[in-house]
This record gives sequence, structure tokens and C-alpha cells, in this order.
Amino acid sequence: MRIRKFLVAAAICNGMMATAGIAQAEVANWPGGVPCSAVTINPDGTYTLSTDVALVNGQTFATGTTFPSGGEYDVWAKCSS
Repeated sequence: MRIRKFLVAAAICNGMMATAGIAQAEVANWPGGVPCSAVTINPDGTYTLSTDVALVNGQTFATGTTFPSGGEYDVWAKCSS
């Protein structure tokens, strides 16, 4: 039993170390809840995430993910001003 507790504790600590230092935005509302600091507007009008974004449902969008202009993503157009 002690070995199992040790292994669980080690796995938890290892997971924390792996994510330490990664900037991440956590949002409940997609895409409107994503802060402007997490979005870069590209010259062609597309949007690229500049940080990992985690949704409360567990889904994560990685840094560098690019989204098209138009539709729901145009909520990020406000970030250009």
C-alpha cells in the first residue's frame, strides 16, 4: 500500500512539473471567453493562439492553433483595437 501511495504521489508531482511554466488560459465560454492576450490576429485575418487555452469541459487548444476569420471567431476581432 505504501508503494502505491508513493507512486501516485510521484506521478502527481511529475505531472505538475511537466506543466509548470506553461502559460494557459482557462475559459468557460468558447470563443468569447478567450482573453485577447491569448490571441494573435494574423495579417490575413486568421487568428492564432499565443498560449494554451483550456476549456472547462477538459478540451485544450494548443499554442499555435490557427482559426479562420469569420463566423464565431470574429469575436476576437475586438482584440485588434
